[in-house]
Amino acid sequence: NEKEKNISSQVSHLVVSVLFPIVKSPLNEEIELKENDGKSFTLSCIVEAYPTSLFNNTIKWEKETIDNFDNKDASDASEINAIIASKTKVVTNDTHITASVTIDKATKKHNGTYICSVVEPIALDKSFGKKIEKRTSILIQSTPLAMITFAKAIGKNRIFLNWTGEYNMT
Repeated sequence: NEKEKNISSQVSHLVVSVLFPIVKSPLNEEIELKENDGKSFTLSCIVEAYPTSLFNNTIKWEKETIDNFDNKDASDASEINAIIASKTKVVTNDTHITASVTIDKATKKHNGTYICSVVEPIALDKSFGKKIEKRTSILIQSTPLAMITFAKAIGKNRIFLNWTGEYNMT
């Protein structure tokens, strides 16, 4: 059985080449909107990796939290991150993954830094060992509150105003 000997002595190898992810960029590094416009904004992040199937479920957007005494920011970020997680859309081709999320009706609570990150997939078993990320800043401008505390005419074409301004951060 010469044929059986040849078959049993054949060895095959499977070589898998992995291109570790590179976050090419969020499409916008800074977005500015006015709060009263009721506009939405879209965060998009392009990641180059191969094979993309390894990284599809490891890309996410999140709002960065700032530690402060009242934890309002952490509470808002937690609420926003839950919305982001449920609305993120991931589109892939052979070498690129695009993760996008649209935030509707932007308000001051959306101000802050948003992070697009790629975490290591379990299948790679600690091969690149770190989170890869890029940041985007969102600035939602609102109208300050100005209160006139005193007004007096001082001549024909002039008026004296004493006023205070307030920007409500909540």
